[in-house]
Amino acid sequence: MAVFATEFPVKTGLTRAQFSAESIAWVRGINKCTILDDFDDREFHDDEATLENAKGETFSLKSYSASVAKIFGVRLELPDFDGRIWRSECVYSDLGSKAFLRVKAHCVAQDATAKIITPKKPHFIKQVLFEGWGARDVFFESSCFPHHLSMEEVELADDVICGRASEFLPCVYVSRCNDNTLPIDVDRLAIELSGMCHVIVEPSRSFSFDLMDTCSQKNPYGGAISLIRPGGEELGRFFFRHPKRDARLLASECLRRSNDLMSTLAAQKGWEWHELLVEHSKVLRARISHESSKEEIKELEELYEQELDVKDKEIASLKSQLASVSAMKKSALEQSDHLVSSQMVDAIGNELYPGEFSDRLRYLIEVVAQQKTIDDADRRTLEFAKLFVQKSKFSGGAQNLEARMKAASRDGNTILRQLGGILTSLGFDKTKGGKHFLFKAPARLFGLSNQTFPSTPSDSQRGGRNKVGEIIENFGLKNLK
Repeated sequence: MAVFATEFPVKTGLTRAQFSAESIAWVRGINKCTILDDFDDREFHDDEATLENAKGETFSLKSYSASVAKIFGVRLELPDFDGRIWRSECVYSDLGSKAFLRVKAHCVAQDATAKIITPKKPHFIKQVLFEGWGARDVFFESSCFPHHLSMEEVELADDVICGRASEFLPCVYVSRCNDNTLPIDVDRLAIELSGMCHVIVEPSRSFSFDLMDTCSQKNPYGGAISLIRPGGEELGRFFFRHPKRDARLLASECLRRSNDLMSTLAAQKGWEWHELLVEHSKVLRARISHESSKEEIKELEELYEQELDVKDKEIASLKSQLASVSAMKKSALEQSDHLVSSQMVDAIGNELYPGEFSDRLRYLIEVVAQQKTIDDADRRTLEFAKLFVQKSKFSGGAQNLEARMKAASRDGNTILRQLGGILTSLGFDKTKGGKHFLFKAPARLFGLSNQTFPSTPSDSQRGGRNKVGEIIENFGLKNLK
């Protein structure tokens, strides 16, 4: 069994009639689904409606009310010709002051030869969000549209990076490229991730520099995209490398990672379909204790069988999710967004910026590719090197670091504080000896020279330019852009 699942806040006060109308409209829009017009069995009660047909299609609506809570649910089962059942469950939970929508989709194999595929997000989510069902998740409303930050919202962007901007859904932060363009169609991305993520869009390239100072350089920049879960853990950082090839791959990877996260989370506040069934059985048992007719006893037995069936399927789903989580952990150890994996980076030493070692690897291959004759390299290896340089792209981190250093060296009176602050943030140790400050490179920043600054400020801009030029040359940044 493969599972898709998500949960997000929606507005309160929706009626059973509204939920039922949206459910019917959703099913009506599914191609090849005939359950609404061609059913062989039907059952209608005040709090339940069920349709079934000979094809194996099943459509169920249920509702439950107690105190201030109102719970409405819809379930659709559609078999296909490949031995699979596609099951979708959408449950609206109005708990009085807040309401939530829990959506799950299952791909269930009916025989051992059926190929299991992770279900796509049910269209029901996009449909109800376009109808205005979305509600606020701390700072952002659940919707099908991206949130464009303004130049004054640096603190809000910091909340996004640090995981304080939402409680239910993760945030996808899209940074600007060096030419101030966006690396992806954010409107389309927001639609694809609706009900799964909030898409946050950076207002300008210069905004990145202000945000760096606020969030201790944790933010993505230069066209990078980060997936950040509530609490601040960065689940992935995606880089735009080829303008014609990678835009759609970027969106697909964001979608896959978001789906992997949300589908492995248990319901937080909203009800599951099986919980709705359990409450139904309790109501029926209470009713039968007063009126023990044969019909109601039979109805209770059928409901018990439904409960057992749902619980069996839930157990299978949990086992599948557990296997999925194990596979994700294993995959995370094997995959990396850079050419050099994070495990290898940790083994080598500290990077000046994310992707530095990958940039250096690319540079070495570029040097090899430009040689006219290499005795030890075969033709295929040389062609690979040329194609590797052609298809890849520098991360932009070296250009960003160089720009920050040059900006910090413009004023001779503040160069020690600003440029020295950059060196300290990279891991340099600051000590004072006589009339100079020494910034010593730690062992893990290998290959870099110690840097000396006079303790007395200078008004000379030339001195600042010379100093930053020496540092940039020593860091080898010009080779990495």
